[in-house]
Amino acid sequence: MTRRPAAFTKADLTRAVSAALACNLPVKRTEISPDRIVLVHDETGVPVLQGEFDQWKEKRNARSS
Repeated sequence: MTRRPAAFTKADLTRAVSAALACNLPVKRTEISPDRIVLVHDETGVPVLQGEFDQWKEKRNARSS
């Protein structure tokens, strides 16, 4: 009986959590099943910070014609 390959690796989980934290979403809990990784965030409505591109785009679109 051979072992089957992992559905995901530790690197996949680390990558998912890092991406969530980079988006300013604190991870409250992780749920791992054989076919997916679910990250549960805080439900308090953490404000999402705008990136430089979004700020530039807002300024550009705010110009009067």
